[in-house]
Amino acid sequence: MDKFSAPGKILLLGGYSVLEKGNVGYVIALDRRVRASAEAIDGGIVEIEMPQFNISASGEFDTVGWKIKLDSADEWQAQQTKFARACIENTLRYYASKGKKVRGIRVTAQNDEGFTFKAGTLKSGFGSSAAATVSMTFAIADALGVDALRELRINHRLAQYSHSSAQGKVGSGFDVACSTFGTIKWQRYSPEFASGEIPQTIDKTWDCNAEKVALPPGWILEVGFTGKSASTSSMVKQLYEFKAKEPDAYSAYMKKINGENLKAISALDEIGKFAKNDPKEYEKALAEPASNPLLLKFHSSFVSGRELLKELGEKSGVAIEPQELSGLIEIAEGRGAFCAKLPGAGGGDSVVAICFSKEGQASVRSAWKKLGITPIDVSASSEGVKKDLHLI
Repeated sequence: MDKFSAPGKILLLGGYSVLEKGNVGYVIALDRRVRASAEAIDGGIVEIEMPQFNISASGEFDTVGWKIKLDSADEWQAQQTKFARACIENTLRYYASKGKKVRGIRVTAQNDEGFTFKAGTLKSGFGSSAAATVSMTFAIADALGVDALRELRINHRLAQYSHSSAQGKVGSGFDVACSTFGTIKWQRYSPEFASGEIPQTIDKTWDCNAEKVALPPGWILEVGFTGKSASTSSMVKQLYEFKAKEPDAYSAYMKKINGENLKAISALDEIGKFAKNDPKEYEKALAEPASNPLLLKFHSSFVSGRELLKELGEKSGVAIEPQELSGLIEIAEGRGAFCAKLPGAGGGDSVVAICFSKEGQASVRSAWKKLGITPIDVSASSEGVKKDLHLI
């Protein structure tokens, strides 16, 4: 029985705009992971263990309707296990259609520190549900005798399908893609792929694109928890209400934001090549970023995209970048950060700054701590889902 782990994420570029087909996002994998194991058991029994949340749920699995009936889960436990149940139902259903013997299954999942605060009641916004969905999907496939990593794209589609169904078919899938492939440029799939029938829709080639674009060397993340969790789904719902009322204004914002994101990602790619081809000059550029045209190109597009998102929030009534959190960004940039923003959907959760020195990072952390921001020790990672040697 192999264990699998998948990383959390930070959506640096593409908040909201990545929801629209064809638009791009840039999502960074983190060194904080969700670890899962699965074991086939007899009797059509399903067991879900999440020790961090004091969850030990069991039930029966119906291979006709492909649904799990929990024995005595209360509403909170049912909510906490919805992603695990979706993984089990859809992964078992798919592989049964391919001739794998489906019995019962025992699944265990555990988060690294940093995904939640206050005994799991507040989330940092690192995508724990997506990372859990990916690690559990691969662990369940492995328990059925599948070479899970060899079937990377099949299991990625299964994880996308399960995550989408569990969260009400909202989202672009960037978080599941990052947990699968690592740090990437992402363009979403057409929503109908996540609504098709299993196994047919999983066997199709989905029209999404995940392209490796590494965070350049020497780019240090300083991440802080603001003390409150934002509800991404409710914020997206609010924005879609604005889209329905003012479709032309919404489309204009999306086009402008995506244009800035494309330029920023292009600059990241160029910066990565610069670092590889001329490391000495690159180190000089990090010491004096205001004198390097590539770094300035990224910074200009990054800031423009952030300002457009803030303006969209003000127009739509969605608190994408509340004024009190804008102050955190300004403070970071005044204390040595190259750039900073509220990642993803904004509104709360975490704030992230990119620094080019440990001294700059320490200065930002010190300033944020004085304002009640809790530092989270995370680093960027290039890795996606993998077999895991850590004990659960």
